[in-house]
Amino acid sequence: MMILTKHDLHHYLAQDKKALAIKRKRPKRFGDDIWKYQRILRKYEYYSNSGATIRKWLYRYLHKKKGMQLGFDIPIGVFGPGLRINHTGLLIVNKHAKIGAFCDIHQG
Repeated sequence: MMILTKHDLHHYLAQDKKALAIKRKRPKRFGDDIWKYQRILRKYEYYSNSGATIRKWLYRYLHKKKGMQLGFDIPIGVFGPGLRINHTGLLIVNKHAKIGAFCDIHQG
């Protein structure tokens, strides 16, 4: 359950978009914060595994920044494709957890 290739990245992004029931091609300029966070999370995982150092550091920064805005602390490599986060607010996931495909996270 790792994003190693561009094909894997596109698959994970498509499955996340499907799980969130989004039809648009790109996130809205204002709003869609959870979708934006999930895209950053997936790209950070891909660039961490591919060895692209500059992009890895960029997406690490964006991941941390957007996570702080939304109250999320989700490490890379934990969730399979099709992640659906239904709320903003405090959400902490252990870095040793391995959660499969199409996980749907709700408050409480």
